[in-house]
Amino acid sequence: MNEPRYQELVGRVLDDEFSPVDLEELTQALHGEPGRLADFQFHLVLWELFAQQRQRERGAEAFVAAWHTRLAAESQAATFVEKTIERIETGGVSQPSTLSPMPPLSSAPAGQIRSGRGFSELLRAAWARLNSSALAFAAGVALVVGLGVWYFSPTVGQPVLADVQGFGLSLERAGQALPATPGTRLQPGDVLRTPGNGTAAISFLPEKTRIVLNPGSEFKLASNSRGKRFALHFGKLESSVARQRPFQPMVITTPQAEATVVGTAFTLSTTTNSTRLDVAEGKVRFTRLSDGAAVKVPADHYAIAANVTELAALPQTGGILREWWTNVSDQTMHDFRGRGHVRFPRAPDAWDVARAFALESVKTNRLAVRFRGYLHPPVTGDYQVWLTGPADTALGETVLLVSPSEDAEDATPIARTGTRTFNQSPPPFPLMAGRRYYLEALIFIEKGEGHLSLEWKQPAGSRELLTGEFLSPLKTK
Repeated sequence: MNEPRYQELVGRVLDDEFSPVDLEELTQALHGEPGRLADFQFHLVLWELFAQQRQRERGAEAFVAAWHTRLAAESQAATFVEKTIERIETGGVSQPSTLSPMPPLSSAPAGQIRSGRGFSELLRAAWARLNSSALAFAAGVALVVGLGVWYFSPTVGQPVLADVQGFGLSLERAGQALPATPGTRLQPGDVLRTPGNGTAAISFLPEKTRIVLNPGSEFKLASNSRGKRFALHFGKLESSVARQRPFQPMVITTPQAEATVVGTAFTLSTTTNSTRLDVAEGKVRFTRLSDGAAVKVPADHYAIAANVTELAALPQTGGILREWWTNVSDQTMHDFRGRGHVRFPRAPDAWDVARAFALESVKTNRLAVRFRGYLHPPVTGDYQVWLTGPADTALGETVLLVSPSEDAEDATPIARTGTRTFNQSPPPFPLMAGRRYYLEALIFIEKGEGHLSLEWKQPAGSRELLTGEFLSPLKTK
């Protein structure tokens, strides 16, 4: 493993923002590398020392000055370290609960990685490294101060209006309108309003953080001193956020929610009644303001905060899995499904991800196509569906199955076209926003021309084709 990747993994561990995959990778990097293992242990020691010394009311300068004073007060390094060890082992210093002895790193549960060994034992190991020479100790002191500055200094980037597209961008400061031109330095309290046909980008150079306001948005800069604080009153923004300092995340509030960001790429949109977060990279903590419920939203997932909505991280929408079987020998769908076709259901001839729940008219013989995935209702209420397909029993038939949950085993047929029964539109049924529901449709074309489409009606909408915006494909291994 190269050094940049190792440092990135250490940073994720110290921020409690690591995944099981990250943990396994770090374990492999430490195995058989005593120098790197000692370095990692030293970081853990310093982090716990910082945690004991850090207070919210202390600024970065006061924190670093306190460390200078404490180190300089000891005539010898051994005095400071040995006294610290003695106080810990005799109960003079309270140890955080995460410092109790634990299993090896690879089996340590998330959130407790810092306790790989007892704190005093880690401190002794760190001291053994520092005590090797006066030069090593001097380097250790420099590292302590350097890490203190790095971990607790203010964020480096300052907001600047970087790009403006279209006409009519509004910049308001202390109730006064100002020219909104690229290069304008933004201040806490500034309010930006984008027109219906324009966008605005905010950069934080030299930090690689960028926020793009979509058309028809209102955005306020609340603070930039102890982490970036913003408010999205309405509209939509897209952001790529560089890794922020610990204890100084970027926080964006909307009327319904709060997004806490350490470093990621995401999209946040809000309307009168709801806020939606879509995460492309990293992880974002998403909190519903009405009750304080929170969820961590990982990459390729989204969450919605609104009334009568379940707060959960769900896979991104965009389409539905579509599988094809050609040259089917069975005479009917019942034969194809019920008797266990040699290639059904696990060996389709081809598959793709359809952007809508539809199969355009196709003229063929003995073809079966199956749709499988999840329905993501945008609002809570009663929904209605319409299934269309070949009604002529000589041509083929279709069937639609829907589950009351995301479990495919609970799916039951609710609509058919073709042979035996004809029920294109079942009665309306209730769905809750923030959940996903498994659904499946199968069309069997015995001969001739066939097609399939699934239309739906939202609680306050009109009949329309069910598109990928509200669907996610089933993941197959």
